[in-house]
Amino acid sequence: MTPHVTIWSTPRQASVAAPANAAAPTPVPTAIPASPTAPTTDYTVIPGDTLWDIAVKFQLTVDEMTAANPGINPDLLHPGQVIKIPTSFELAQLNAQAAGTSQPVAVLAGTPGMVAADAGGLRLREAPNTTASVLKKLAALTPVSILKRSADSAWLEVQLADGNRGWVMAQYVDTADTAAASSTINAKPGMGAPISAQSILQNTPYLSGFTTRAKDIFKAGQAMGNHANVFAVIGDSNSASPLYLEPFDTGNYNLGQYRYLQDTIDYFKGSFYFTTVAAVVGIDTTRLMDPARADPAKCLPGESLLVCEYRRKKPSVALILIGTNDTGNWQNFEADFRPIVETTISKGIVPILMTKGDDLESTKYHAPDGYINNIIIKISREYGVPLLDLHQVTTKLPDGGFGSDGFHFNVPPDGQTASFTGDHLNYGYTIRNLTALQALDAVRRLILTN
Repeated sequence: MTPHVTIWSTPRQASVAAPANAAAPTPVPTAIPASPTAPTTDYTVIPGDTLWDIAVKFQLTVDEMTAANPGINPDLLHPGQVIKIPTSFELAQLNAQAAGTSQPVAVLAGTPGMVAADAGGLRLREAPNTTASVLKKLAALTPVSILKRSADSAWLEVQLADGNRGWVMAQYVDTADTAAASSTINAKPGMGAPISAQSILQNTPYLSGFTTRAKDIFKAGQAMGNHANVFAVIGDSNSASPLYLEPFDTGNYNLGQYRYLQDTIDYFKGSFYFTTVAAVVGIDTTRLMDPARADPAKCLPGESLLVCEYRRKKPSVALILIGTNDTGNWQNFEADFRPIVETTISKGIVPILMTKGDDLESTKYHAPDGYINNIIIKISREYGVPLLDLHQVTTKLPDGGFGSDGFHFNVPPDGQTASFTGDHLNYGYTIRNLTALQALDAVRRLILTN
């Protein structure tokens, strides 16, 4: 690993040694009848809470909690969110309603639709009520054919591309016409037919977290004066290298089959060839947040590198990849990483969290496999912010996309890290550039613009 050294942050670290999981099904706690005199209760979500944890705390089931909170995403709670805890009387009413759900009525068979962009994890059930068995969970933007609608219009029977069918809550399904109106990219002359957000995200399973929560963060940032078309880069030596993103501003790139990304290059023009105080060789989470590490010539007294970068740039988005230099202290990573995410959100900046390519904490420091990356994924879901699971992609590359040291990304022989053609796509820095650009593209279309 890069040695931990005290270093003033500098514009683009000039030289880098670069050349050298599906979650288990949530258990449902056994329901214990609530006290007949239990008062109505509101519970405020704290960091780390899941709906299962809250259900256990109040001796309820996840389905009872879901039924008592229409519109909640059971797989995505946010700190500060208020959850209703139903009384025994309310539970009886909910159960009666579920048992007596109106018989479904037919609608236009085969009406096209898709799972809403912020509804990842939508439950496909055997029947139109929250007590019915869950057949599977659907990813955001999954295409469906709408077959029937319940009499109260709360549920839809849908069929998936693989022929499976079941019931979902109607509020989480967009019709094809509505989705196309909000997510289609207008192609430039000579670029072919328009490409939809649905088709792009279906082909990038390593991207997720494009939620209404992220939209709210962006809107708050606009009120603070953040620049909609500016992003910041936060990270260590793999982010500080001029091999990363710079070619998109210098024109030294070839999009190949990914020509739809040109609109995003144009939108963020000027951010790719960046100067930064927060992408530094050897940096880790604690140094990033320590004001003593900041350059006093560029940062104000008491500012961390992170806060300094955000003040100087006023971005709307931050590409965050950090953790390789935390591997020797992996036990504290979650506690040290959370403030980075929370500070970013508090500034009205949408964080794109990225998993790291290596697993050094496991291979060298006896941590559980994928420990740091699993925390990054967990925090993305908890805070409802975008995730680029870079490890999911680079692990399939020759040598994992690394040079001989096992953690710096490798480079094509011709040095063209932004040429998305042929053998270039077998190298770590090329894939890092491609996936970062895809993440920015998805954020631009699904969060920053209409």
